[in-house]
Amino acid sequence: MFAGLSFHTLYAKVTKKYLLIYIGMAVTVVMFSIFAWAPWFSLALLVQMIGGWAISTTYATANTLIVTTIPQEFRGRMMSIYMFIFMGGMPFGALLSSGLVHLVGARMTVFLCAMSTLVAGLTLILSMRQKLQSKIMTMV
Repeated sequence: MFAGLSFHTLYAKVTKKYLLIYIGMAVTVVMFSIFAWAPWFSLALLVQMIGGWAISTTYATANTLIVTTIPQEFRGRMMSIYMFIFMGGMPFGALLSSGLVHLVGARMTVFLCAMSTLVAGLTLILSMRQKLQSKIMTMV
C-alpha cells in the first residue's frame, strides 16, 4: 500500500515522468548490489525494502507511461508486447539465474543480476537520448 501511495505522489509531482524510471532503476541497482554483499541481516532487510519499492515504482511508471502515451488504437497491441516481454522473460531469467547460483554462488548471482539491470538501464538511457537528439535536430 505504501508503494502505491508514494508512487501516486511522485508521479503527480514529477514533470519528466521518464526520470522516475531512471531513478528507480538506479536505486534498484544500488540496493541489490548492497544486498548481495550485506554482512548483516537487518541491513539486507532494509535494502530489500528500498529496492522493492524502487522496482515497483519503475514498473508502475513504465506501465502508466505506456497506457497514457500510446494512441488508443495501438494500446492493446503495445500492452500485449510489453506483457509478453515482461512476463515471458521471467522464466528464462529464472533458469539463467538458477544456473548461475550453481556456478558462482548466490551473492555473486544477485550482484550480476544487479549489473545486468544497470546495463539494461544504460541501454535505455542511451537509446532515449539518441531519439531525443534526433527529434531536436528535425525541429531546427
